[in-house]
Amino acid sequence: MKIGKLSQLTGCNIETIRYYEKIGLLNKPNRSEGNYRLYDDKHTKELKFILKAKFLGFSLNQIRELKKLSESKTLSSCSKVSKIATVNLKVINEKIHDLENLRSQIESLLNCCKNNVEPSCPLINSLY
Repeated sequence: MKIGKLSQLTGCNIETIRYYEKIGLLNKPNRSEGNYRLYDDKHTKELKFILKAKFLGFSLNQIRELKKLSESKTLSSCSKVSKIATVNLKVINEKIHDLENLRSQIESLLNCCKNNVEPSCPLINSLY
């Protein structure tokens, strides 16, 4: 199949597919006589793996490592996958904490706006 069909099947942008190939995250496909990329079901599966891992917050380097580990299928690889996922979970928890702090700050500023009797806006003033 051509890149447009792969894009359609996976919901991944064509430029992103090309980028993943360029950085070696997605295996390069064979080419047709007209030099079109020709993808197969293995590429579809591989790209879906990348997209799902990306959705779960893994970095491209982590995804590269996870792909390597998925091919080895040993008990030690599962332990390594667990370590990568643990690091990812820590990053996600830090982001959640930061977002909760942001929410609290904005809620506080909105409360100031509700009770404001001054002509100037407390929220705008806080940005300065």
